[in-house]
Amino acid sequence: MSERILILNTYSHKNPISGGQRRVAAIVDKYKELGLDVYYVGVYSHTSVSPDMNTLGPYDVLIHSKKSLDAIDIAHHEYIGDVAVGHVSAEDPEVYGELIKRIHQYQPHFIELEHPYMLPFIQRAKEEGHITDQVIIHSSHNVEYLMKEQMLEADDRISPARKKEIIKTVKDTEAELCKVAAYTIAVTQADADSFREFGANEVIVAPNAIGIPFRSKLATENLRRKYETSDVSKTIVFVGSAHPPNLQGYLDVVGTKLGFLPYGTRLIVAGTVSWMIHDYIRRQSPAEQKTFDLRTTLAGRVTDAELAAILDLADVIILPITTGGGSNLKTAEAIYSGKPVLGTDFSFRGFEDYADLPGINLVTTKEAFHAKMAEMTSDSYKEVKRSASEVKKAGRVLWPHALERLKEIVS
Repeated sequence: MSERILILNTYSHKNPISGGQRRVAAIVDKYKELGLDVYYVGVYSHTSVSPDMNTLGPYDVLIHSKKSLDAIDIAHHEYIGDVAVGHVSAEDPEVYGELIKRIHQYQPHFIELEHPYMLPFIQRAKEEGHITDQVIIHSSHNVEYLMKEQMLEADDRISPARKKEIIKTVKDTEAELCKVAAYTIAVTQADADSFREFGANEVIVAPNAIGIPFRSKLATENLRRKYETSDVSKTIVFVGSAHPPNLQGYLDVVGTKLGFLPYGTRLIVAGTVSWMIHDYIRRQSPAEQKTFDLRTTLAGRVTDAELAAILDLADVIILPITTGGGSNLKTAEAIYSGKPVLGTDFSFRGFEDYADLPGINLVTTKEAFHAKMAEMTSDSYKEVKRSASEVKKAGRVLWPHALERLKEIVS
């Protein structure tokens, strides 16, 4: 009989869209490839299940209690809905009971927590004897307390004292899990160093990566015709989710005043970060809104085929990331694309080894970012092609290579 691993998280991994979902889906696939029986259990609100997106996983646990849902809703306003879900997992009788039932039914040899937030459940289940000799794994996507700190910093609605309390809560949870877990999985060496300072036992670096991108010739040709009829000759592409650091980075180094771009150049923003940028620009002056709209397409959430077409036709892919933790899957996507890339030093956290590939440009200021965007979309810009060895090197950003070290845990 195969060894079994139970993975606990605060969201589903079925039909993944966000970077976090894609990472956990890849981890599930890797463990299966290594011969394990995998039971992924997402714990989240029943109201967040999207029937049309078919996102409910076969082992997931849904939260129904009004008391629990209210607590999560209140916590969301302080960016700690995930913290609340972790406490609900230990305190809501229905949710706790369902999780315990899964432990006894699947009898896992390993229990992995994606992020630290399900630790309250682990602690109670251990105290009550439901978790005994299972190997606990802490699978981190970034140093959570640092990310929360950055998210809270710009929010004036939350008092300094409350911010400090939130950050301490997350930091203490993260530090405790590092000590409890036999293994901690980090996405960057910098994160690994932070976890060792917390007292983590064995730390393994498994970088962020991507799957082989989906391609659709039909979608690409349809988009090409659309660009031609709209007098779009060159495109700069930014892809991101509705994650506050994505908006902050965009405002830090790109902004909404895009008159410096050459005629015929259009900024294409794909992903749910579009919604955040839309809300921001609508609070600016009518003149700034009009200029922005002439230069920008906020594509919103797109299908894999549509995203592949946008990237296939991109002249430049930008990575305006200036805050946050861990590393960015969109950086791996940009590296693998072979397209000219413009990013910040911060956007290449965890991908420093790829920064010397042809066509990758890293700058540190808004002025330099603007100048480089204009230069890379000018008619005089010469794209540098990669050699065969450089193409092979870029191929290391795919998931099978990035997650290879997981075999050290289960071997």
